[in-house]
Amino acid sequence: MILLGFNPFQAVIGLVLVAQYQHWVHTERVQKLGWLDEVFNTPSVYRVHHGSNRKYLDKYYGGVLILWDKLFGTFQREEDDVTYGLTENIDSNNPVTINFIENRNILRDIRRCRTQADRLRICFGRLTWRPRYFKSEDGR
Repeated sequence: MILLGFNPFQAVIGLVLVAQYQHWVHTERVQKLGWLDEVFNTPSVYRVHHGSNRKYLDKYYGGVLILWDKLFGTFQREEDDVTYGLTENIDSNNPVTINFIENRNILRDIRRCRTQADRLRICFGRLTWRPRYFKSEDGR
């Protein structure tokens, strides 16, 4: 914000307001809010972001408005009860493992891809996308 011409005080106020807004959406007490769910990040929209249900994976990346999610196809209405958590347990309390396990999984999948296009899709494609065939563990 400062690089865009806002003074530091305005930037701090903006960050505080966004942080407070983000705090509010982390609740289950507020249910669906009608048309607001179609425009703004609301608790219903944000629950989808934290869901591990298959239909809720790779959805919702906005902060306040959901414009970009609608444009890029990552918007999903809350239709079923949300199951929170990971799709696979990590089985570790080590913070380094917790923070970098997905990087390890991505590198493993990249090594198993047969084509460069598949390697790029693993990095930049949808979360659930996988190539039809991976190379076997022995490289074939």
